[in-house]
Amino acid sequence: MSLENRLVMATSRGLSVTCLLLLLSIAAGAQAQPATRARPPSAAAATSRPATPMVIEPRAMDLLKAASARLAATKSMSFTAVASYERTTRLGPQLPYTLR
Repeated sequence: MSLENRLVMATSRGLSVTCLLLLLSIAAGAQAQPATRARPPSAAAATSRPATPMVIEPRAMDLLKAASARLAATKSMSFTAVASYERTTRLGPQLPYTLR
């Protein structure tokens, strides 16, 4: 296995782990609720607009189900990871390098 292939595999694994950690932290942050003091409802809050029910469009649900079914039916999946990094030269400016 060439050095370039090993670098690409290591980069894609690192990217996958980073994405997973990011998603987990977002999910944990969404579940955490800040501690707030309970306030008695005021007259202004009681007369404000009523809560509207959440409506999910049928077309959106159909598209989501179709996409999910197509992904579930696949036997394999491949992608090309492109990673870039910058190296500072002796003169000062940074040069970008790209790995595929």
